[in-house]
Amino acid sequence: MRKTLRKALIATAVAAAAVALTAVPASADPITIQNGGYVAGTDLGSFFTVDNGFMEGCRSLAATGHTPTVDGPLLGSLFTFDDVTFSWDGQVEDWCLLNGSVPIQVTALGLPWTFDLTGGHTGSGPGATMEGRLNNVRIRLYASSLACDATVGGPGAGGSDGYVEGTYTNPSTLTGNDGTLSMPYGAVNNLRVTSVTPGCTGLFAVGQTVALAGYIQVNRTSPVPPAAGISPTVNF
Repeated sequence: MRKTLRKALIATAVAAAAVALTAVPASADPITIQNGGYVAGTDLGSFFTVDNGFMEGCRSLAATGHTPTVDGPLLGSLFTFDDVTFSWDGQVEDWCLLNGSVPIQVTALGLPWTFDLTGGHTGSGPGATMEGRLNNVRIRLYASSLACDATVGGPGAGGSDGYVEGTYTNPSTLTGNDGTLSMPYGAVNNLRVTSVTPGCTGLFAVGQTVALAGYIQVNRTSPVPPAAGISPTVNF
């Protein structure tokens, strides 16, 4: 009786597996990208705040990188940023102001940073908006005049898993230049202060939350044709 029951259960499981395998639908059409290649991102808003009563302000950000293909299936990250720099008016590259007065060097670590799509999207082609996540985010904050050296990142080992959620909006036309990567203030992220030196006492403390926020206009720099300066378009 037990052998008969066991055989029946095995047969039922095999049959169920066969049904499950045959019920899998054909794969959807691949996500594609148009007008990709090497890109540059320029900030349209303010960047970077430490939520501890002090404002660490960077008024602009510049990033350069690339898409995985010029025209074709989107395989991998939508954007890979190999270089990211922060700045403030009147300061040299990578230097911003703490509370609007104390010079502080802000350096992107863990490069390249990648922007990866996470699935949700509205529409397709020009004007479409898609959800994603900026990954590998780590940042060093160094105020030499205060002997303060701090690091920002994710909660994992070395802070290498830092991320900020955001969206990419395709340009309004296929040859438009207004494709925008948006990470508004308050966007979901896991960034924390992960290390500090004694000179940071009263400024930063391990565990404090951090916001990296802004709007980056992304434009193609090469190849041509079509002309450089237009933004990549993602199709679903």
